[in-house]
Amino acid sequence: MAERSSWIPQGPREQDLLWFQPQHRSRHIYSSHEECDRPLLVRRADTFFWEWYMEYDHHLLTALAERWRPETHSFHLSIGETTITLQDVEVLMGLRVDGLPVTGSESYPSDIDGYVERMFGCRPRRYGKTAIRLACIREHLEDNREHSQNKIDLFILRLLEDPEACGCLSWGSAMLAYTYLALCNSASSGEHYMNMCGLLVQSWAWTRILKVRPRFRRGHVAPVDVPFAAQWTRPLSRTNITSHILVAYRDQLSIMTSSRFLWTPYADLMYSLPDDCHQDEHIWMLRTYLYYYYIMDGHYPNRVMRQFGCLQVVPDAPLNENETNRLHRLKRSSHVMNWQQVHNVYVHEWHTQAKRVVEGTPTAHPEAQPPYRIWYSNKTVRFVQDPSHEPATGGYHGHTDLIECPERRVEPPNVVGEQPSGEYRDNQYH
Repeated sequence: MAERSSWIPQGPREQDLLWFQPQHRSRHIYSSHEECDRPLLVRRADTFFWEWYMEYDHHLLTALAERWRPETHSFHLSIGETTITLQDVEVLMGLRVDGLPVTGSESYPSDIDGYVERMFGCRPRRYGKTAIRLACIREHLEDNREHSQNKIDLFILRLLEDPEACGCLSWGSAMLAYTYLALCNSASSGEHYMNMCGLLVQSWAWTRILKVRPRFRRGHVAPVDVPFAAQWTRPLSRTNITSHILVAYRDQLSIMTSSRFLWTPYADLMYSLPDDCHQDEHIWMLRTYLYYYYIMDGHYPNRVMRQFGCLQVVPDAPLNENETNRLHRLKRSSHVMNWQQVHNVYVHEWHTQAKRVVEGTPTAHPEAQPPYRIWYSNKTVRFVQDPSHEPATGGYHGHTDLIECPERRVEPPNVVGEQPSGEYRDNQYH
């Protein structure tokens, strides 16, 4: 067991915002006397979302989960709060975010086998009482890209009975709600898996965080007329960047400056993408709840105004601890539930969108007000792993020499917006 040469406070200095910290995985890692370098495993097999393949970096996804805050639905980085928004889902995945919420009754037909055979012309392979394996449908559609044992609930399949109505649903917000909940679960100490759309989270990270972004190999042309995330399925080079090393990712996220984070990566590319990637721009800054049947999570663009090219000010408080815990405890039960009725009061907010779009102050360069920087330095968790903890010999040793701690005091994080330096411009999107 390695010895600690000194002690650097992890934070937060003020406990009122990050009330989940005692149960957060970052607290366990920071206080552990053992090396915590085992990544979480992503269990969702969506690497073939399109016809191209994306390899998951479980170490990167784990490092992001360690920075995710269930209290605010945002990543707490050294530069301030960042998160995956409705904008990111629509631009990266091409899923519409406007429309009716994906919620309702979990009812399913009594004759499951006959129902699936009438819908898809194949006999289902059952998974429990109310779900079937996707493999039988994929085989019937002559789609051999997915060989996993993924399942789908029958109440979701029932939405396909009316394809036109199904296409009018807000599938992008449903994906984001599911991703938020999965990140919240993964942030808990003791979790070993991540049940989420890793393709969305990893594409978001590669698009915005320059120090972890792979480069495109020469001679390969980007796919055209596809959502933005499809570019990351091209042949990539990871030379001279961090890759598949959890402790290295922790370091990068701890000492990252705003010049290494792209606040507005889509600004010059938006209208070169398919219309599906920007058709709902008018609600990207909607402060609301996101729904996917039993899941209901808050979307807080007011906490990440720099991602929309606006000045960041001290944000309003999110949901309180009791309400957040209540929503996160909602689970599916053995009884058929109509979640639209359960969430009726909140669903009403989704239908009053115009009143809930956040307004900001546009700036030439994304930046944060000085009061925000002071506020954030007192509210955030600066480190996941104690930088004064010297690891065992061999392997990656981190950047503890870059962190000064006079009198055991850590300076506030750098959260001032800056433009990317020229050395990174050659890795922009072409």
